[in-house]
This record gives sequence, C-alpha cells and structure tokens, in this order.
Amino acid sequence: EEQDASIFRIGFIIKEEDGKNLSEYQIITELPLETTNGFMKADIAFIKINKTTDKIEDVIIIENKLSQSTAFTARQKEGFGAILQNGQHTMNVKYSRPNFDINKNDKLIISKDNIYRIYDHGKDNINNVNIEKITKIR
Repeated sequence: EEQDASIFRIGFIIKEEDGKNLSEYQIITELPLETTNGFMKADIAFIKINKTTDKIEDVIIIENKLSQSTAFTARQKEGFGAILQNGQHTMNVKYSRPNFDINKNDKLIISKDNIYRIYDHGKDNINNVNIEKITKIR
C-alpha cells in the first residue's frame, strides 16, 4: 500500500511537470537494463505501449535512493551517464519481468528528460518523498 501511494505521488508530480498521464503506462519494478560493463536495475519503470502497434512510445525511469546524497552504483553511472551524455540512449533489457516480455520489446529508448531520482530520507512516510530529475551523475 505504501508503494502504491508513492507511485501515485510520483505520477502526480510527473503529470504536473511534464503533462504525462501515468495511468496510460505500465509499471515495471527492478527492470534490468544493460550498461557498458553489466547491467543496472531500474527501481521503477513506467512504460507506455501503443495499444494498436504494440510498440513502446515512452519510458520513464525512477531510481529510489535513501537520500539526496546517496551515490549511484558504477552500473547506474554508466547507464544514466550514457543517457545524459547523448540526450537519449537505447538500452537493452536483459531479461523479462512481470508486465514486460523481452520477446515483444527488448530495447528501450530513454530520454534524459525521463530519468528521475526519488528519496525519502529514510522515513517511511509518503509526505517525505522528494522527486527530482537526474541531471548529473556524481
């Protein structure tokens, strides 16, 4: 229930910022995305699939961290770094997850405008969740 509330809040904030209706997106957790030297798991991926063509139209990645100062892992630095450096980056999905079949779509085009970090300062309270776009890797 707490995670549902967090996802609702994330959706509300993204809608306010970018005008996207996340009810049109599938939610996939721990989606494995290949990087240069391995893979990273996207904590939460919102994926919009065109119902007519079955093609992916939009991808939003949410990275959940304990605090604003929590560092990215080496693989996250590779993955998010490539997205930021190129403006957008095509990433292979390593294996299927519930709600995501790599036999249908095994590549995601991820834009620098669609990568976010959320953090809650270690407090299990929806009101403490902050969300911000990832604009640099440190």
